[in-house]
Amino acid sequence: MNQSLFNFNDEADDDTSDAGSDLIEKVASPSTTAPVRNDELEGGPTRNDELEEEVSGEPVALSVSAAVDLINDQLFKIAGPRLVIEGEVAEYGVSQGKWIRFTLKDVNDGALLKCFMTVYQLHVDIENGDRIIVEATPKIYPKYGQFTLNINRIEPVGEGALAKKLAALKKQLASEGLFEESRKREIPLYPGRIGIVTSRDAAAFTDFVRILSNRWGDVDIDLAHVRVQGVNAPPEIVMAINYFNTLEGETRPDVLVLTRGGGSLEDLMAFNDESVVRAVFGSSIPIVVGIGHERDESLAELAADLRASTPSNAAEMMVPDKVAIMASIEMMERRMVDRVDDALRSRGVAVDRAVTRVTNVLQTIRFEVERAVSGIEYAGEKIRLELKRSSERVDGLARYLREMDPKRVLGRGYAIVRKGAGILKDPTKLDKGDRLEVELAKGSVTVDVT
Repeated sequence: MNQSLFNFNDEADDDTSDAGSDLIEKVASPSTTAPVRNDELEGGPTRNDELEEEVSGEPVALSVSAAVDLINDQLFKIAGPRLVIEGEVAEYGVSQGKWIRFTLKDVNDGALLKCFMTVYQLHVDIENGDRIIVEATPKIYPKYGQFTLNINRIEPVGEGALAKKLAALKKQLASEGLFEESRKREIPLYPGRIGIVTSRDAAAFTDFVRILSNRWGDVDIDLAHVRVQGVNAPPEIVMAINYFNTLEGETRPDVLVLTRGGGSLEDLMAFNDESVVRAVFGSSIPIVVGIGHERDESLAELAADLRASTPSNAAEMMVPDKVAIMASIEMMERRMVDRVDDALRSRGVAVDRAVTRVTNVLQTIRFEVERAVSGIEYAGEKIRLELKRSSERVDGLARYLREMDPKRVLGRGYAIVRKGAGILKDPTKLDKGDRLEVELAKGSVTVDVT
C-alpha cells in the first residue's frame, strides 16, 4: 500500500483545538470597530464642552433633538457601527410582519438592551432563551427617547442555536437538490487509488489506513492533510477536494474520502459549512464522507455519493474484505463441485435410463428378429418339404414319361403305323391301295395295302 501526502495545513493540526473560540474572537474584535479613547470614557472633551467654551462661563441648554444627536454622535465615536455583544434573547416579537424587536439580556447580572431589526435582516431563527452574538449600531431614537441596538447581524451561540442555523442551511441546500438520491454515483468496487481528506494526526486517518490494509491492501492512498476543526478547516477542505479534482491520469483518485472522528456539534461544524457541502456536491470524483460516530450526521455526508457512519466504516465501504472474498470463493467452489456432482449423478441416472431404454428396444428388436428368423426357418422348411414333394412328383412323372416314351415301347417290339399325317388305330379304316408308314424301334418302312 503506497501513501502520498499533500499538506494543505500550514500550521500544526489539533483535533482538540477550540474551533468556537477562533470564531468568537474574530467576531468580538472586528477590525472596523473604532478605537475607544480613554478621554472619551473618562470625561474627555465632548460637544457640550465645546459649546460651553463658545459661551464663556455660561452652560448652553440644548434642545432634545440636539441632545439626542450629541449622544448618538458620541455613541458612534465610541462603539462605531459594529458593536459586538453577546447575550440571551428575551421579549422576542414581530410587529406588522416587518419589524423585529427583542431584548438582549445578560445572563449573569440581568442587564438589558433593547434591540431592533427588520425581518429581512434575520437569516437565522431565534426565540426567547437563545444565546446569540449581535453586531449592532447603538442609537437613541428621537421619537421614542429610548436607547436601542440597531441589529445588523446575528450569530447563534451554543449547540441549540447551531442546530437551528444548521436546519435552515439544510433546508436551503435541500431545496437546491444537493441531497437528491438520484444524482448519487456508484463507488468503484476495487479502487486502485484513494484520495483521503483529513488530518494526518487524527485517529480517523490511522483507523482508515489500518482497516484498508487489513481488508484489501492493494491500493494507493493520497492524503490531503487539512484541519478538520476550527475556522480554517472549511477553506482547507475545499482546497483539498478541488485539488484532487484537477488531477488527471494515474495520479487521479478513483474515489475521495472525507473523514474525521466524532465530537460535539460545534466540533463538526466544518463539515456543515456551506462551502464544504458545495465542494462535496460539485466533485467530479465520487466521494464518501464519514464523520464522527454513527449518531453524528453532517450536511457534507448528505451531499456525498455515499455516507459512512464512521471513519472505520468508510474504509470498509472502500474495498471488499479479501478474507471474506476467499471464503466466498471457496464456498462457491464447493457449491460448483456439488452441482457438478449432482449434475453428473443426474446425467448418470439419465444415461442409465437411456441405456435401459435402448437395451429394451434392442431386446425387442432381437426378439422380433428371432421371431422373424424362426418364421423364415419354418417357411424355408415348409418350402423344402414342398420342393421335396414336388421333386418327387416330378421324378415320378419323369419316370412315367420315360416309361411311356413311344421309342421305349417300340423297343419292346411294337410299331407305330401312320396313315398320312395320323396314326392308324383301327384296321377297318384301311382301304386297298393305302400306303402306310410303319415306325419301328430302329427305323421305319413303307407298305402298301393290297
